[in-house]
Amino acid sequence: MFILNPLKRRTITLKKLALKAGFDLVGIAQSRPVEPAILELKRFILKDKSGKIAYLKNTLEQRSDPQKILASAQSIIVLALNYYQPPKPKLKGISIYAYGRDYHKVIGKKLNLLLKQLREGFPKNQFKSYVDFGPVLERTYAYLAGLGHLGKNRALITKEFGSWVFLAVIITDLPLAPDKPNRAHCPKHCQICIKSCPGKALTATAFDFTRCLSYITTVERKKVTLAGGKQFFWGCDTCQLVCPFNKKRQKLTKEQDFLNLSLEIPKKYLSERDWQYFSKVPAFKNQT
Repeated sequence: MFILNPLKRRTITLKKLALKAGFDLVGIAQSRPVEPAILELKRFILKDKSGKIAYLKNTLEQRSDPQKILASAQSIIVLALNYYQPPKPKLKGISIYAYGRDYHKVIGKKLNLLLKQLREGFPKNQFKSYVDFGPVLERTYAYLAGLGHLGKNRALITKEFGSWVFLAVIITDLPLAPDKPNRAHCPKHCQICIKSCPGKALTATAFDFTRCLSYITTVERKKVTLAGGKQFFWGCDTCQLVCPFNKKRQKLTKEQDFLNLSLEIPKKYLSERDWQYFSKVPAFKNQT
């Protein structure tokens, strides 16, 4: 008879709680610095001439080592939530992730439920959680936790949902059994996302975020109009939509908050004229 050791039993229990809380994927990584990712982040920061991502520089020490956030940290719980839905022609120029409710709120609700259960089950342990804004290298730890591999477009690509996932992390001093990193990778010959990038932000070895239309529209808050008239108002999904790996793994999200169109995030930042245009789109108007 095979008997699981207490560490593995605890890890299985935690993963069941995460899935029950509404997350689609969960993995465990060991809490430790990851030098290659830190070096890439430093190169990333050096390219920032506008000061728009100064927060990365200000939190570099914490991002370099989870134990700078929680001194006793042993494990990093990485959670993923599928947000995919088919692109809507009438919402061209708006990234799919921004169609519905603010994902920070949607994930935050699930995260709070999970944290409540974890703190009740392990009252002597500490848990620090983040959705997007935290000083944590989420994609790197998601890779180490076995959730997916890092694509040439720098996105985490899961085998279940492609790159159409939001990530959240919990740093804890609770000992857990770490998962094995995902050893999948993009085919060496594949250059589709690189060649398709409208801002020419990607090369085989580098990513220039200052040319990325997602960065320009959501961080610099500038609308982009390409030669030929194609416009980008909030975000850019081009590299995800053309990815052959992604096309095979597009699964409709189960989250009604994402499916109910509200444009909650871009609504705050679009110009009045642009908002008036999108608010009159029939598919959107019928749900407001």
